[in-house]
Amino acid sequence: MGLRDLFRRNKGTRRGQRAGRGPQARGRDEPTQQIPTPQYSSPQPPPSYPPPSPNPAPPLGQPIAPPPTGPVPRAEPIAPQMTPPAAAPSSNAEKTQYLKVPSFGGGVAAVLVGLDGQLKDQVYAIRHGENKLGRGDDCDVVLRDPTLKISREHATIIHDEGMFAIAPLKGDENPTFVNDVATEGAELSDNCLIRMGDTTFRFRTIEGL
Repeated sequence: MGLRDLFRRNKGTRRGQRAGRGPQARGRDEPTQQIPTPQYSSPQPPPSYPPPSPNPAPPLGQPIAPPPTGPVPRAEPIAPQMTPPAAAPSSNAEKTQYLKVPSFGGGVAAVLVGLDGQLKDQVYAIRHGENKLGRGDDCDVVLRDPTLKISREHATIIHDEGMFAIAPLKGDENPTFVNDVATEGAELSDNCLIRMGDTTFRFRTIEGL
């Protein structure tokens, strides 16, 4: 190829560069720079906002299920914690107290047990025949009452043919009560109450123990 042919070839190329875009079209001979395209190792899609709902709405055209019908269940009330009642005292404890009587010896037909007052928890033996009760040392049943509200000879309990009776010795001065009623003489039965002075006694027969 001669110089003329090379010139013609370059001339045609330059005309084509003027007609096109880029630096050659502006008469510049600067080479075109290639900008490398960034490469992503693992492209991630951009996050969507707002985030998807955990309960998506049904597609358009699909009917929505109606809410359940029927009575709404009510919360059951919590039962209060009740403290269990204390167990009633066994009657055996009372009988055990009364069974101290054998220490008095034989011939005991009944007992008097102090429930309150100055003679509380004291046990007195009632034998067959006549039993005089009072503070005096000559009484058959000596009631050591420091308040002196029991007379020296207060009352008499008689046991005869399986029957018991009580008669006051001082009358209205120091009355005797049987089951909270003042008496001038009354028959006694098992478990009745006798009050003399400030002390109430429970009367128990040996057969009833």
